[in-house]
Amino acid sequence: MTAWLLRFALGGTLLLSAGLKAVDLQATAAYFVTLTGWGLHGVQAALAFLILFEVAAGTAVILRLRPERWVYLAVLGILVGFTVGSGGLALRGVESCGCFGTRFAFPPVFTIFKNVALIAATVVLYRRSTSHHPPLLQEQVR
Repeated sequence: MTAWLLRFALGGTLLLSAGLKAVDLQATAAYFVTLTGWGLHGVQAALAFLILFEVAAGTAVILRLRPERWVYLAVLGILVGFTVGSGGLALRGVESCGCFGTRFAFPPVFTIFKNVALIAATVVLYRRSTSHHPPLLQEQVR
């Protein structure tokens, strides 16, 4: 039961984040242009990738798509990246990280705490998935 709740919280957060960015795509892209200094086309490409990744990862987590452990490792990597990025934004004094688009502006410090909780959930889910299966890259010995 606990694993289902963790999967739903983790996957649901990823899907919500993707959906809110997609619904407000133009404003979110404009915000990231001012935040990063990148050109509009670069920001749009990065946002498209991010939204697609969040949808795919959120769906994979909730539905327990295989290979489950690789999904958790990918989510862990992106969450660590988001957390480091939010830390940098917090140090710069930025008011919103843009993680949920521009309609719901959360401060980077909130995002850091949210991500730490999601990282913990991801680690728990990863460990549960590895306790039922052999290591990812187990060497075949004959």
